[in-house]
Amino acid sequence: MSIIKYGGSGSSATWSSRAFPDAHVHSLSLAVTPLEILRLDGTLHAHGTAFIYRVAESLYLVTAWHVVSGRDFFSRKLNSDGLIPASFALYTPSFEQEGDILHIRSNRFSLELERAALDKLESPPQVFGAPVDLAVAKLPMSTTKSGSFSSKGLNEFQWGFPERTTPPLQSMIGADVFVLGYPLRTYEGLRTPIWKRGSLASEPSFQIDPLGAFLVDVNSAGGMSGGPIVRRVTILTADNKDAGVVQEFYDEAVIGIYSGRALSKDESSFVLGYGWPIDLVHEIIATGQCFSGDELPSELPTSDP
Repeated sequence: MSIIKYGGSGSSATWSSRAFPDAHVHSLSLAVTPLEILRLDGTLHAHGTAFIYRVAESLYLVTAWHVVSGRDFFSRKLNSDGLIPASFALYTPSFEQEGDILHIRSNRFSLELERAALDKLESPPQVFGAPVDLAVAKLPMSTTKSGSFSSKGLNEFQWGFPERTTPPLQSMIGADVFVLGYPLRTYEGLRTPIWKRGSLASEPSFQIDPLGAFLVDVNSAGGMSGGPIVRRVTILTADNKDAGVVQEFYDEAVIGIYSGRALSKDESSFVLGYGWPIDLVHEIIATGQCFSGDELPSELPTSDP
């Protein structure tokens, strides 16, 4: 059996032009990164998912608390290896326009956490009086450009999931969502994530345990914790005569962060998982509970291509 490898670079093969005509790289795929937890010798211990979120022109790294703390969210116990992560790796894209060709590359950066950051990660953030399985770090980067890009070229692309400034999408139980992340360690190339389709499984108007979370029905796997939950609504399907394709127009927004499957001995066959509303990230930022900021590497590039 062959091993699935995903997230590669390069363009679609010419023989796929009927199946995937005028295919574009989704900008949100480039805002998601594997978050690699490293041992003291620099080798890979485990991995999760993180994404870049833009709030008021600042960039934040968002993931699940249990991914970066090395502790179980419910019991607060350390992982079986007793490893308290102090070193991580993430990947950021860079762009280079060469004539009609746009080159996109994935760049690896290491994060070394200072004692102050490790102390903050000993317990999860408290939001509205309850702990949440979220971790947020401010990146020492600026972002000034906005726009879009396609496989044909770059047009003032702005990196990261944008804070939504238009009216929010209404979401009811059963609504379609996507969880973006890395269910396998075999990501390579640009390291774009897998988009796993799911649905809202609990009534958003009613609380569940743990307080503040909601349930999603998605067949996830280890490594996807910390990834964004994206809501997408199709608005219009039209014949784009210039491109020669029938094109779908949609609206989408990140509504939450995925923090893993909800399992017990009696629920081992379930595919339910926990999500945390994106509102909680804003509250963590507003209340000064980011676990890191100054400790992140200064060599991270600005998002201006």
